[in-house]
Amino acid sequence: MIKIATRYRPFSVKPGATCLIPGTKFFVKAFPTLIQVFSEGKLHSEKKFDRIDKFVMTQDLEQGYVSISNQLYVDSKGLITDKKPAPIKHNERLSLGVSKAQSFCRIRERKKLEEILPLWHKLAGYYNYDNPLLGDLQWLYLSYFDAYFVPRSTDTQHQGLYTAPLNDPYTLFSQKGVRSFVLEETKDLISIKKNPFVSGRLTDAKTSQGIINYEWTKNFPRQLEFIGDISKLEIAFPPEVKRYRVVNTDNGLIFDKFEA
Repeated sequence: MIKIATRYRPFSVKPGATCLIPGTKFFVKAFPTLIQVFSEGKLHSEKKFDRIDKFVMTQDLEQGYVSISNQLYVDSKGLITDKKPAPIKHNERLSLGVSKAQSFCRIRERKKLEEILPLWHKLAGYYNYDNPLLGDLQWLYLSYFDAYFVPRSTDTQHQGLYTAPLNDPYTLFSQKGVRSFVLEETKDLISIKKNPFVSGRLTDAKTSQGIINYEWTKNFPRQLEFIGDISKLEIAFPPEVKRYRVVNTDNGLIFDKFEA
């Protein structure tokens, strides 16, 4: 069974940091004594409190809420509470082999897609867009997201990468678009692509034909698990794959022993 142990909870210790509440257009702005929630640029709610010495704002992409030092929480309705909200989970996840601390600001400084894409992909799972993402993913991230993955219509930092405004920047939260460097699908075919990253895993990936769990190493397929109706499965691997083994399981197929 292909699994990803990493849990995605990016954070910031910077007072005034902002982040989205997953699956919404609310964003939270947090300080050691104040939380503010905004919607469409207008203040939605706020709460003042005694100073938190060890201030950490965390966007919990496993549970679907924002927490402040595990003492205060903001739920999907933009409500501030001292009780953990009921979890909202989306199982699909991507890993590109990086296990560094998920500091929003450090990730922005390093600009490594191996760190950016798994968080972008996980956050996108809370939205319902499935449009393709056109252009260089790193440039899209730098141009149309701030350091906290809050989308914007224009590049307010004037980096000169992409200058055209976006009609709806939230369409960047297309999970299928983010994962398209791993697999693409049409109604009748799942295509596994030659991967630009040396190693990684994609798990619980929903497709029109079933669920895909996939692992690759040294830019080459290692194992793929398919869960679903095998009678309708059409799958294509990169052209350098010459042979592989197919094993029937109780609920699908396993492809392994790939050879060039």
